[in-house]
Amino acid sequence: MIRTTGYVRTIDMISDIIRAQIVRNIDAEREDTIEELREIFSYPYHADTGALIFRLEVDRGAFGINLVAADRDGGYIRVNSLGESLYATRFNRFGFGWSAFANCGINVDEIGRLQQAGRFATRHLYEWFTDRFAEAGGLDFPIACVLIKHEASRGWHLQQRTWTTRYSA
Repeated sequence: MIRTTGYVRTIDMISDIIRAQIVRNIDAEREDTIEELREIFSYPYHADTGALIFRLEVDRGAFGINLVAADRDGGYIRVNSLGESLYATRFNRFGFGWSAFANCGINVDEIGRLQQAGRFATRHLYEWFTDRFAEAGGLDFPIACVLIKHEASRGWHLQQRTWTTRYSA
């Protein structure tokens, strides 16, 4: 299959069957993701918390999201509203993980296919996670929540469904 994007023509190296399997693999974590998000929303955050950064890490089809609390100036929040260290409480256990390429037949040595499948899975995961965030009640959560891949300069504001470089309310 050939896809045209602007002036560049690329050969699509992943089939619709692989795409469907990636979607199934990610969706298998639907209920656990919603439950975890609800726990995150009920946590006693420090009053200075301006944003929750959901950091997306990707490695050969393994996707993980860990959570960081930030103040309004971009610094890290280290304690909750009770004065306890975030990393000595259940906050430290919040996180998500998916094996996007399970049962897809993608050989990790096939760099082209691996990269295209990774791009597809990442795009799908952004949309999918945003929908689970809304289902869990995140649109009414008073702290800004941003999904950001690795250490990128911009992130996806989950409540506003827009790209942003500002990580607070």
